[in-house]
Amino acid sequence: MRTRLWVRNVLLVLLGLFFLDTLITGRVTIYVNQSFQWLAGFAGIAFLLLGIVGIAELMRMPPPDAKDALERDPKAHIHGTVPSWPVLTIIAVPLALGILVPARPLGASAVNADGLTTSLAVSQQGGATFSIPPSERNMMDWLRAFGNSTDMDEFNGQQAEVVGFVYHDVRLDDKIQFFAMRFIVSCCVADATSIGLVVESPDAAKYTSDGWVKVTGKFQAQEVAGQRTPVLIADSIESVEQPEHPYLYP
Repeated sequence: MRTRLWVRNVLLVLLGLFFLDTLITGRVTIYVNQSFQWLAGFAGIAFLLLGIVGIAELMRMPPPDAKDALERDPKAHIHGTVPSWPVLTIIAVPLALGILVPARPLGASAVNADGLTTSLAVSQQGGATFSIPPSERNMMDWLRAFGNSTDMDEFNGQQAEVVGFVYHDVRLDDKIQFFAMRFIVSCCVADATSIGLVVESPDAAKYTSDGWVKVTGKFQAQEVAGQRTPVLIADSIESVEQPEHPYLYP
């Protein structure tokens, strides 16, 4: 029983340090929306304090062979329920994975082609999209604009510069087209939505999936997989490093 209490408290301390580390290093944004990263700090401090208090309480407890310890010290009893080994394992395994497995943002392997979005219905913030100059719109802004339009031809000739990772889709002509992709995260990666713009370039095939690119070009409405959509005809494609914050937030 005492061993399980030690394990529990050590796990609480490690959980606290893990959450605080993700916050300090900025890795927390790989898991959650920036607006909720404060929760990682709150959870980290709470777990750390619980673990430290639990360890301090254990150190005050009499040794196991003190038969009459409770009679001598009524405060030397155990507070709360002692977790079972299965419960401790459930806590330890994801913690170990979080520590040992390098954190990586969602990429091409996480894209659900059936759920890939090429236009977005305008949300309550969507009206602001149209006050943003086209040259300053990110991928989410453009898709909101598409989603609010009934005529895709109105975007013909409009200049755009977007950053995303490469995704080769079987519905496209792989020799000249690929999707430039991002994920939108409302709360955490569990609710992530993949969005993409079709990019057209004679060099499309040389860009490998998951590689990050900055694409500059002009839109031209075309039929893609039976749907008329603006295609970004690339004037230039530049390989770039993954952005510090790879997700977009609504």
